[in-house]
Parts: sequence; C-alpha cells; structure tokens
Amino acid sequence: MWDSCLVDYAVGRDVLKAAAPLIETISPEMRARWISSSPKDWANETFAIAKAPATQYCVMQDQTCVPRHEKLTITDEYLKANKPVVKEQLQKAGVRLAHILDAAFEN
Repeated sequence: MWDSCLVDYAVGRDVLKAAAPLIETISPEMRARWISSSPKDWANETFAIAKAPATQYCVMQDQTCVPRHEKLTITDEYLKANKPVVKEQLQKAGVRLAHILDAAFEN
C-alpha cells in the first residue's frame, strides 16, 4: 500500500511530473534539517509514522508495533490524510540520498 498505491495517489505515476513539485517545495531549512540527522533518526521517524494512529499500520503493545489483524480499508479519507506524509517522505529520501552521494563522490 505505502510502496505503490499511496505514492501513486500522492504524486502520480509519471516520475518526471512528480519530481519537480516535490523539489520546488523543499526549503533550505528543510534540507539542512534533513541532512543533519542520522540514519538512526530516519528509522525512528519512519517508525513514528508506522505507529501513528492515522497510519493504521500497527497497534502498539508496550514498545512493540504489532501488525493489525483486521484488513485495512483504504478510503478517500485515508488517502487524503496520508498524502502529505508520503510527499514529505519522498522529499526526505531524495535530499538524504543526494547528500550521501555527494559525500561519497566528494562533489
């Protein structure tokens, strides 16, 4: 769901059309904040999204994210609520990957 359906809904299937609006809305402050964090921070951010009630990915039991037993019904409301999350995650991934590649190749 989060790897395809929500991405298609949030930005569409045309990669070239999707990239420009995502890139244009990244501020220098956002970029600086995203590259100043560590991979551990990235994992914790993603875990926070997974355990958020709006995501409905899992149910928290103590500190464990337990998969839901019932099927999730994807509604228009669900898609709309998670669209900004998907967009931001794609933006973060692009900025962070570019930063890692720049560092690796010493641009």
